[in-house]
Amino acid sequence: MKTYTKVRLTEEEIKMIRKIIKKYDPDAKIILFGSRTDLTKKGGDIDLLVISD
Repeated sequence: MKTYTKVRLTEEEIKMIRKIIKKYDPDAKIILFGSRTDLTKKGGDIDLLVISD
């Protein structure tokens, strides 16, 4: 499942995050939250929720 909305991450960053997490669990669900989901803000860390069985 691939669902993207506009976020403050490059395509390269998204691919790298997915690659690393999917290496450990191909079925993991990855959710980005926090300031990186707000296009009006600058900077900030990358907050992720990873749901894995």
